[in-house]
Amino acid sequence: MHEDIEGPQDIQELEDFEDAEKDERPVVLVVADSADTGVDAVIQAIAQRDDVCVHRVDPNDIGTTTFLVGQIVGNMMSFCVLNEQGRTYCDRIRSVWWRPPSDCSEGWGTLEALLHACPHVYWIGSPQRINALSSPPRNILAAARAGFETPMIELHPNPGAALFEVTRRWGAVRTLSWGGYPFGTGGGLDDLMMAPAVVFQQRLKNATHRVTVFYVDGQMFAARAELADSPLRYESEELRMPDPLEAFFDIPEPIAASVTRFCETFGGGSFICLRYAVFHLLVSTSDQWWFDTVEPLGDFWPVEEATKQPISRAFANLLATGETEPT
Repeated sequence: MHEDIEGPQDIQELEDFEDAEKDERPVVLVVADSADTGVDAVIQAIAQRDDVCVHRVDPNDIGTTTFLVGQIVGNMMSFCVLNEQGRTYCDRIRSVWWRPPSDCSEGWGTLEALLHACPHVYWIGSPQRINALSSPPRNILAAARAGFETPMIELHPNPGAALFEVTRRWGAVRTLSWGGYPFGTGGGLDDLMMAPAVVFQQRLKNATHRVTVFYVDGQMFAARAELADSPLRYESEELRMPDPLEAFFDIPEPIAASVTRFCETFGGGSFICLRYAVFHLLVSTSDQWWFDTVEPLGDFWPVEEATKQPISRAFANLLATGETEPT
């Protein structure tokens, strides 16, 4: 008997909680900040399905309104995630969509570690996978092996001394840091001169458009955006106003094949088969396509909102289906 029930609202909340307790369907666990509204469309799409249910957790609430309850005895583990949405036991979790910030608190770290100990959970946004895709040189090499045209890369221990020599040979360069993806040095020439070792990447001066391709478990969605004027243009050249983002349905077959090949073979071994990734490609004035960057957890909702492509539904289907594979 629940003596602390005060009125109809409390009774309804208790009934909702008990109904959640009786639900034996597999669970998609969405770990995302409450302000991360981009996940809402995916959660709504999952909620419309009969074969799975969804449980959202704000990682900032762990230890206050969200709790991890469990037991580890020898090599046996059992735990559940408990908040106002209900209680989810680890053996019911089919997939995890992991979106906390990169800085890890104790609560986030504990939840991540417990989820990684579950042998049959499919991840999107696994910190291990993101780390595997955080090296620009590795990604460029993987892209070239997948069939993409790629810009030249050079690694130098003293970027200040190498900058002018590399610029003389390439005409324009882009700097990528070792520790992030794809961050610039961020502070101008003085900071670059003082920076630790960086990666120099050839900048494509004749690129006019960027095409972003979202790979979702074999499906591809794309959007095209005109690039802003190059800072290298001559003052006599007419200023070009970029067109707004638009859906792009004519991905060349060799490019689509390279996207698929990259996702199916990245890294090999335990990191084979990326089922979700975001590719940024540059297109030149002569319609030559170049690989630029890849993101393992790129946001798709700005593109979906602008182009009305059903990316969130495809993403929801991927989470709901899940698959046991290395994370």
